[in-house]
Amino acid sequence: MKKFLFILLAISVGISFYFYHQNNKLRQKLIEKGEKISANDKYIEILKEKVQSLSDFATNKSKEEELEDLIDKIEEKKSSKQVFQNPRTPDLIPLDGKYKISQRFSSKHPAMDFAAKSGTKVLSAADGEVLSIYEDEYFGNVILIDHFNQYATLYAHLQNSLVEIGETVKKGQVIALSGNTGNSTAPHLHFEIMVNGENIDPETVIKKRN
Repeated sequence: MKKFLFILLAISVGISFYFYHQNNKLRQKLIEKGEKISANDKYIEILKEKVQSLSDFATNKSKEEELEDLIDKIEEKKSSKQVFQNPRTPDLIPLDGKYKISQRFSSKHPAMDFAAKSGTKVLSAADGEVLSIYEDEYFGNVILIDHFNQYATLYAHLQNSLVEIGETVKKGQVIALSGNTGNSTAPHLHFEIMVNGENIDPETVIKKRN
């Protein structure tokens, strides 16, 4: 009988010990899981903060870029209004690059000469239509543009033409490259403005570049 009770007690102790051990393992797992959950939550919070800060920065950057774009557009629009207020009036300096006025208008020289390196971009002084492109012994390569009103302009001593007869051109469009063709001692652009076929001083029409 004592032996049986001893065996029963041993079994009870063993079962108790087993469940105690299992409970400990389960409790430990729950603690570890809880710690992981807590750590993950903290990590997620940190990530959220980083994402938020990056998002804020990106938003601010985007706004700054939008503001810069807006300023550029306003400045471009202002500039466009100043230069192209009258698209058919040939008041644009017909060169995109450095130049010096080498000869002014006179009765013997009914034009304005711009000294510039060969290959400098020549611009149409106003909207118009290319009436003629020809080669002259004195003027070299020439372009003549009608501006659909009383104005016409002539560009001479060109290296070459970049437009064709009958082509419609816009104010500021590159129409040729400056050169040293014809009777010319140095590279320059010979520029004439005519009103109803009569030459006028270009300086009374063109606007000086800032």
